Amino acid sequence: MPDDINLDKSVIAMYDDVTKYFLYNPDKECLPLLLNSFGEYDGYGVY
Repeated sequence: MPDDINLDKSVIAMYDDVTKYFLYNPDKECLPLLLNSFGEYDGYGVY
């Protein structure tokens, strides 16, 4: 995920969709990828 200053609405929306998907469909293999994808700051509240 890019730093907040470089985010646009489409990236934020897609990231939000992905995090919600894994909330309801957990996958141990994908969890490290998700956790390591956070950018600097808070992703405008997405994470």
